[in-house]
Amino acid sequence: MGPTSGPGPSYGQAVAPPGPAVARRSGGAWKWWLIGGVAAVLALVITAGVVGWVLVARANSDEAKIQRLAGDFAAAVDRDDQGKILSLLCAAEAADITEDDDYDPAEGGPVVSPGPTRPVKTSDITVTGDAASARVSRPGQPDTTLHFRKESGHWRVCDPSGEGSGATPTPTG
Repeated sequence: MGPTSGPGPSYGQAVAPPGPAVARRSGGAWKWWLIGGVAAVLALVITAGVVGWVLVARANSDEAKIQRLAGDFAAAVDRDDQGKILSLLCAAEAADITEDDDYDPAEGGPVVSPGPTRPVKTSDITVTGDAASARVSRPGQPDTTLHFRKESGHWRVCDPSGEGSGATPTPTG
């Protein structure tokens, strides 16, 4: 037998099937796309987790807690909600009020309609151990400095001297 003419390999050449070589090349590409997609999803999940952790950490920071406490305290004062005010004061401040001869637990309940809520802006929050202070601004009122103390893991409005009788904010400017 002699060499054949027409399409196909010449005499002495190896015959390689065309299908598997092409399949191997395109099969490798889908694997890289899959690995890239999984890596992208994993990067998004990790990023979302880190961002979520940072947001939760900020919301639970001492500064954020003091900011919320200042707003809650101002709202309780606006509503003349004696019970809420007492719950936001440190133990010494609350005792000064409740032990006073003029204290009547039946008075000073929440006002049904407190009127429009005035915004509370806190700034210059300074935390030193279990003591803190913050400048509080509200429309129509002079700025005040509130002082805080951490008791049993919770921030409370408190006189900076620790002697009570100072929960009423003092104007600072």
